[in-house]
Amino acid sequence: MNTDLTWGNCTIFNVTDVANPYLSCGYYQVPMDYFDPAAGKARLAVIKYGATVPDKKGTLFVNPGTFCAGLL
Repeated sequence: MNTDLTWGNCTIFNVTDVANPYLSCGYYQVPMDYFDPAAGKARLAVIKYGATVPDKKGTLFVNPGTFCAGLL
């Protein structure tokens, strides 16, 4: 499985703030079923908002697209 992610501009995602220099977008391939490689792969869209200060503290990953997002 390819774990490399190529970051680019966000015009491919139809993001409204494409002029923001801190935004980068890309796709990440994951297996549809980790136990059945023949099931194929899915392509997940990801957006990265880069740090705006020099002393970056870490990474925050958010997935608001889960099936229970409306329950929170």
